[in-house]
Amino acid sequence: MMCDFFDNYLKYKTKYLKLKQKMEGGAPPKESESSGSSGLDVSKALSRIEDEFMRRDEALQRQLSEVSNLINSLREQITLNRTEMLHEISKLRNHAKPVLDVSSVPLVSSLPSVSSLPLVSSVPLVPKLNVSSQISSNVSSQLNAILSDKSLEAPEQISRLDAVYGANQELCDTIDDKGLVTLLLRYACLKRDDALIAKLLPRLSMTRDYLLFMAYHVDKREENIRLFTEKINLDKFEQKNVEFIIEKGLLYLLPLLEGRFIKLDIKTELVAGSSIPGLRQLYIQNAQYYIDKICNFTMDVGTGKDKDKLFVIECTASQKKDRQKMQVILEANNDYDVIIDGGNLMHVGGGKSVQNIINAFIELTKLGRKPLVILYHKHTKDGALVAELVKKGVKYIGTPGANDDDIFTLLAFLNNSKKQKPCHILTNDRYKKWFAVYKHTLEGQEKQFEGFTTDALLEYRVESNGKVNILTTILPYSHCIQAIDSIVCIPSTTPDMFKVVSL
Repeated sequence: MMCDFFDNYLKYKTKYLKLKQKMEGGAPPKESESSGSSGLDVSKALSRIEDEFMRRDEALQRQLSEVSNLINSLREQITLNRTEMLHEISKLRNHAKPVLDVSSVPLVSSLPSVSSLPLVSSVPLVPKLNVSSQISSNVSSQLNAILSDKSLEAPEQISRLDAVYGANQELCDTIDDKGLVTLLLRYACLKRDDALIAKLLPRLSMTRDYLLFMAYHVDKREENIRLFTEKINLDKFEQKNVEFIIEKGLLYLLPLLEGRFIKLDIKTELVAGSSIPGLRQLYIQNAQYYIDKICNFTMDVGTGKDKDKLFVIECTASQKKDRQKMQVILEANNDYDVIIDGGNLMHVGGGKSVQNIINAFIELTKLGRKPLVILYHKHTKDGALVAELVKKGVKYIGTPGANDDDIFTLLAFLNNSKKQKPCHILTNDRYKKWFAVYKHTLEGQEKQFEGFTTDALLEYRVESNGKVNILTTILPYSHCIQAIDSIVCIPSTTPDMFKVVSL
C-alpha cells in the first residue's frame, strides 16, 4: 500500500537526518545507528542510508506522478461524459422522448480500475455537481481566456474560439446563462457570424449585450433606435454605457438619453454650460404621478437592527387629507422659484434660529429670486417666530398636520416641475431617505425624481456673523444630457461643464 511505503520512507529519512546531524556535530553514532556492526565505517553507513533514502524518494515520486496523470485522465473523462450527458438530455427534451436511463450510460469506459489505485478509499472521485452550470462555467472560462488574450492574432483567436464553440455547440445554442451569452456574442461579432448573432438575439438581456449588438449593426439606425427604446432600462444606464455609445459611433442614440443625469468623469475637451446656446431648464416627466404618490403614501423608518431599512406604507386618512390640503395651497400659491427648507435652516448647529431663515430669504431676494419658506406646523404655533417672519416680509407656508415637512418641500418642487417652472431648494439635506419612496415606479423613471431633485438643491453655509452664504451656483439650465439641434451636451462631474458631441 502507498501509505505503508510512505511511512517507511519517512522513517528512513528521519534515520538519515539524525545520523547526519550527529556526524556534523562531531559525536560518533551508536552501534544501532551504524547497522549494528561495531567495525563498520561511519561514513559508509551514512552513504548506505543516504542511497536507500534517495532510492525510496525517487520511487515515491514516480508513483505520485503516475497517480497525478491518472487523476488528470479521470478529470478529462468526467468532463467528456458530462458534456455527452447534457447533449443527450437536451436532445430528449427537444424531441419529447422518455427520460434517459442513466444507469445504461458508461460514464468511465477506458480507464484503469479505480480499485487498483493506491488512494484513500474514503475520498470521492466524482463530487455531486450541477452538470449544466459546471459545463457552462467551464466553457465560459475557456472563451473568456481566449477573448482576453491580447497576444493572440485575430485568426488564431477565432480558430481557438471555433474549437471551444464547436465542442460545445448544443450547449451554447440553448443555454441562457447571461455571462456565457455575453461571451458568445463577443465571439460572434469578432468572427462576424451573422447566423450566430441572430441566434443569440432572443437570449440577450444585459444592457451591454444590446449595445454590442447595436454596435455590430451600427448602420441600422432605425432598428437600433427601436431596439434601444424597447429593451433598454434607462434607470440602469451608466456612464460606461454612454462612453461605449460614443466610442462605437452610435451617436444617434444619445438624444434618447435627454434628461438623464449621467455624468462623464473627464477633465478635457469640456465646454462651460454658460457658453452653450440652447441649454435649458428641463422638468421631471410625469410630475403628477409623483404628486399622487406623495399624496397617497408615506415612509416609515424601521427600528432596532432595521433602523436604516426603509418601509413604504400607506398614509393614514388624516395624512392623506393634510397632503391634499397642502396640494390645494400650493396650487393657489405658485409664485416662487426657490423653496427654503425652513426646518433645515432653523436648526443649523443644533439650535433654533429664525434669523437663519430670514437671512436666507433676504440673500435669495438680492439674487432676484422669489423664495418660499416651508415651515413645520409646530413652528407656526410660535407666535413670536411667526411675527418676526411677517415683520421681515418672509413668504411662508406652514405644513398641515402630523406630516414630515420634507414631504411638502418635495411636493412644492414637483408642482413647479409640473407647470414647467424653474425651481430650486435651499437646503443641506440630500433627501436620500425619501427617494426610496419612488422605488418600483414607472419603468425607466425610477432615478428621474432623484436626478431632477438633486440637481435643484442649493447648498449653503451660515457664517459666524449670521450671513447665509449660498455655495451652489444657481444655473438657468439643468445639468443633465440635452440634445440641441445637431449636438448633444453631456454633463461632466465638474459643475457647469459639458462634453459636446456632434451628431
